[in-house]
Amino acid sequence: MMTSAMNAWLTLQQALAAPGLRVAPVRAGLPSPWSEFARSCFHVKRIPYSLVEGRDADRGLTSIKTLTGQESLPAVFWNNERARSNWLDQ
Repeated sequence: MMTSAMNAWLTLQQALAAPGLRVAPVRAGLPSPWSEFARSCFHVKRIPYSLVEGRDADRGLTSIKTLTGQESLPAVFWNNERARSNWLDQ
């Protein structure tokens, strides 16, 4: 299901348990060129995705690094595969 600005964002823990495509942009509500490009590619190709809040309010990127082994955003998650933060892998 594609998430819009009106829907709640998934937490990192929810995203890791969810199936399908999930995108963790650089920062929720703050557009970045790389995040917008990734989201636009999925939108144009009509690939449904959910949005993920990759930053923890208290811990920053520590949680995403602990859970996924990397701390670069944007990150793309597909099913139970590792997070992809490299544009070529995305």
